[in-house]
Amino acid sequence: MKMTLNVNQRISIAQFLPKEGNMAEQLIGKSIIDKTMVTKEERKNLLWDPIYQGKVDSDTDFMKDFEFSNEELELLYSEFLQMDQKKTINLTNIELAVKIREAKMAKKEK
Repeated sequence: MKMTLNVNQRISIAQFLPKEGNMAEQLIGKSIIDKTMVTKEERKNLLWDPIYQGKVDSDTDFMKDFEFSNEELELLYSEFLQMDQKKTINLTNIELAVKIREAKMAKKEK
C-alpha cells in the first residue's frame, strides 16, 4: 500500500508503533522506521519553525512516497485504533492518523 508522507508525518510515525511487543511486531516497526527515516541529505534542506512547536517550516517540507506491506499497515492501523480508543491522538500526529485510517479504508475497498 502506497502512502505519501511529509517530513512531519515521517517524524511522528514512531508514535503509531507499539513501544513493546513480540519480536515480529518490533521487526515490522523497525522496517517502518528504517524506510521512513529522514536522511542527513534531506535534513540539510529543511528549516524548523520554532513557532509551531518545532514543526518543519511548510516552505521547506516535502512529500515522499512509501510502499508499506500489509503487515506494516496493519501494525500502524492497530496502534492507531488503540490510540483513538485511549484518546491519545494529538495535534502533532493527527495528519498521520488520518492518512493511516484512509490507507486502511482504501485497502478494504479493493
